[in-house]
Amino acid sequence: MKKILVGLLILGLVLGCTPKEPVNTSKTVDELRLALADYDLKEILEDVNVAYQIFPISFATSDTDRLGDIRGIINKLDYLNDGDPDTDTDLGIQAIWLTPIYPSQTYHKYDILDYKAIDPKFGTLDDFKELLAEAHKRGIKVILDMVFNHTAYDHPWFKAALKGEQPYVSYYRIEEKLDLQEYPTRNAWKNAGGKFYYAWFWEKMPELNLENEAVREEIRDISKFWMDLGVDGFRFDAAKHAYNPDEYPVGTPVLERNLQFWMELRLFIKEYKPEMFLVSEIWDTAQNQAPYAHAYDTMFNFDFGEMVISALNVGNHGNLIQKHLDNVKRLTDRNPNYVDSPFLTNHDQNRVMSLFAGSVDKAKIAAGLLLTMPGLPFIYYGEEIGMLGVKPDERIREPMRWNDDITSEVAYWNQWIYNWETPNVIEQQADENSLWTHYRDLIKLRNTYADTFVWGELEQVTMRNSSVLGYYRFDENNRFLVVANFYNGPMVGEFDAEVFAKTEPIFTLGEVSIDADKINLSPRAMVVYRINP
Repeated sequence: MKKILVGLLILGLVLGCTPKEPVNTSKTVDELRLALADYDLKEILEDVNVAYQIFPISFATSDTDRLGDIRGIINKLDYLNDGDPDTDTDLGIQAIWLTPIYPSQTYHKYDILDYKAIDPKFGTLDDFKELLAEAHKRGIKVILDMVFNHTAYDHPWFKAALKGEQPYVSYYRIEEKLDLQEYPTRNAWKNAGGKFYYAWFWEKMPELNLENEAVREEIRDISKFWMDLGVDGFRFDAAKHAYNPDEYPVGTPVLERNLQFWMELRLFIKEYKPEMFLVSEIWDTAQNQAPYAHAYDTMFNFDFGEMVISALNVGNHGNLIQKHLDNVKRLTDRNPNYVDSPFLTNHDQNRVMSLFAGSVDKAKIAAGLLLTMPGLPFIYYGEEIGMLGVKPDERIREPMRWNDDITSEVAYWNQWIYNWETPNVIEQQADENSLWTHYRDLIKLRNTYADTFVWGELEQVTMRNSSVLGYYRFDENNRFLVVANFYNGPMVGEFDAEVFAKTEPIFTLGEVSIDADKINLSPRAMVVYRINP
């Protein structure tokens, strides 16, 4: 009997010491939606009015290798915001989003080899800590790109998975065979040594198995690592592709699984560090973004930029403000605390200045619309000086034109093909009529009246002219009227003479005058009026 008891005791100890598979205790989508309902972004973004996207390799270099790096970004923080609202040599932004800075074999770094390190070409972890400290001194929050859809092909996890090593085989979407009825679409499935792995974007980016609780725990651990360092926010890459329809067997509720994953991650992050800001890339229309309204604090508004660019190119506003309001309402109907993030173009799209065929006038109107919208607008680096670029991708990510000296802080890793003639930062800072000055002045206006422009109401008004757009921005303390001429010729709009009589111009582009109930605008003119009581 004693031997039996001793044997059972030893067996119990052995079993107790054996590592257990993670237990999935996931909440349902409905439970998560309820848990996330009260998260209000207003406190988190209290002092954040404009964000700026940096593509690190192209932004600024600190040495002679011509590669943009973290120290180069540190050296240019005063360009973004010097911490003094009375100076006029900085843009005045309050947040930067860095595309991936992790070790990778590509220039864009979206195929990550190590989620808890800095690519040596960009610097060190100590450099990044200094960036955080210096940015925070200036009132700038730092948002990191998080790529949880896929890893690099040469990531240690995937190397182990291809060798059949546990637990890493189940870290990825790997199948020994693909049944035609379960996987009728196989374009994104790649063959490696007789095994099939899923890679929707590129064969060198195998996709993680987010159904695996061990993978989710890895993601939580990665998130904690950067939150503990002092990062202020995450941008989630390719979020709608976390669960692709052809990635799982036919009949899998991929939308529900995708929502559950992202909402669960958001809840974890908010419980760990409530002040974190979470923005996501769901590259789709507002209608298709709507189910994700509780999954993130905000999503990039792809519809907005497309509507603005199209309207300016045809010279007709097409009621874009009302359409914009309808789009945002699709999300706020689902989550009243949702905040919009409009932008013009980003690192995956042809640059806005090229879409305007080099028209500075159109670019100025587009900037005026962007920077008077509610929410948190994002500016793509170089947009403020009118940098050009048309795909392939390297051409829309050309080096920032600080000056004409490619041996200076210019990160000349890639040639200027489209931007040899683009006026540089130094030239534009000295020109009171430049696009850069226009951006700076608009951002200053937004910062001055942040409560109204960031959080206030938006309402389109009728100007009885399809080329003249008018809209109110207002809250309990202020009311502004914005009017813009989309046409490359003088235009007249009509409005309420009593309202016009109470207006005071606080920002003007071009020539604008009021005559009773009429407003006369020169080609592509714009004005922001404060309406006095």
